Amino acid sequence: MRIRARQFIISLAGISLGAATLASPSLATPPSDTDTVVFGIGHSLTPGNIAPSLGSYRAAYDGGAFRNYTSSWTACSFDSGDRFVAFSGMNTEIRLRFAPQKRASKQGMSQSIFQFPSQAAANRTFTKLQKDIKQCRGATSDAMGSDSPEDATLWRGNYSNGTLNAVSGVPTVYVDYDWTRTIGSTVANRVDEFSTYSLVGDAIIGVFYERSPEGKASAREREGARVTTRAAIRNYQRSTPPSPTSVQGRFARNTAAFVGPKDVPAALGSRWVDQDISLTATGDRIWLCDPDNIQFADPGTPGRFIGIKASPVQVSTSLEGPRNDVGQGIYDFASVREANAAFTRMTSEAKRCSGTTRQNVSGVGGEDGQPFSGTITRTYQVARPSVSGNAPSIAITFRQTSEIPTGSAPDTFGEYDVYTLDGARIVLVRVYESRPVSVQQRSAAHELSKRVIARLPR
Repeated sequence: MRIRARQFIISLAGISLGAATLASPSLATPPSDTDTVVFGIGHSLTPGNIAPSLGSYRAAYDGGAFRNYTSSWTACSFDSGDRFVAFSGMNTEIRLRFAPQKRASKQGMSQSIFQFPSQAAANRTFTKLQKDIKQCRGATSDAMGSDSPEDATLWRGNYSNGTLNAVSGVPTVYVDYDWTRTIGSTVANRVDEFSTYSLVGDAIIGVFYERSPEGKASAREREGARVTTRAAIRNYQRSTPPSPTSVQGRFARNTAAFVGPKDVPAALGSRWVDQDISLTATGDRIWLCDPDNIQFADPGTPGRFIGIKASPVQVSTSLEGPRNDVGQGIYDFASVREANAAFTRMTSEAKRCSGTTRQNVSGVGGEDGQPFSGTITRTYQVARPSVSGNAPSIAITFRQTSEIPTGSAPDTFGEYDVYTLDGARIVLVRVYESRPVSVQQRSAAHELSKRVIARLPR
């Protein structure tokens, strides 16, 4: 999704694995199969699958699915990244990051499921990976100089690799990367990363464990990595769906409710492309409006937060068109009662959105170095439309007009957000337009909301 004034997809925490680089994937034209993605989400690792020797993790965790994936995944790299071992060819990557029970924990776990167009394609890639990964061995170093010796940075690491017997008949390879980062004469980081890769049907399953104490993973930790890898393989091989009340099951079932490009009413446009899916169960603030434009500013930035604080299981995605976007979000609460209470608070908070704010801006142009000034005007309107039967809804119309520099032609874009309560879930449909959202488009957003609600599990 293009960067907007308000970003729809929930940001994911980065996974700090030096050997397995998390480069943002680029997009290809053909969309991936949503059913395959839902299967992967529903057959992933869970915190309960992680061996105790690898740490203790909360029941709530975050993740995402990168669809139409064309980037390469790096298993190891040498000489400042000039030499590396990587693989590609997948059309989807599902990433999960597990949150330690103790924030100060020096252990971390994550998983990636790389889904390929076919079992044959996955097999070809893994066969090559088995051969290439043997290069992941030996010492490596990288220095970053500085005018001040005490600020000079030096990375030193050592790779090793091998095979792992996690599940009989399933080939598994591993890479162990033990590295340090020294600043001046002070060792700033000591980290060991133990990564496994397994070929399971149409997918390569990656399991990643990292620890910060000095030295390589112990025999107990390596056994824990083997046991956890076995669980990851067994989960993906499982033919039964996950428990519908589990976080994993709620992620999968709600993702399955998203509508695709063919479901979007004509009034909203055409030529849609599926975007990434965000999964989170660790709690977040639900913003209804942002008149001070601080939602994505630094946490300490003062301003009005208009919305509620809640911890539902959330999934979100978007469809991107040539000049507009359509976002979908589902907030899955623990019970109907909790969802009703959250929607009541949202209804009350939304009343504070109505109105217009004007912001004066000034600065110096980055290209010509000339000073400039101008204004940004934000207007919100709140309504309670009838969207889906007797289900209550909140609709928020947003329009932003920028006149920068003063006296130039105004630039206006609009958004229309529809929140609808459905049982234990609140469904959000958001329409972004590079101009004000029309009456016909608002009506189309209502229709799209109905279609998402109709697909929700009962």
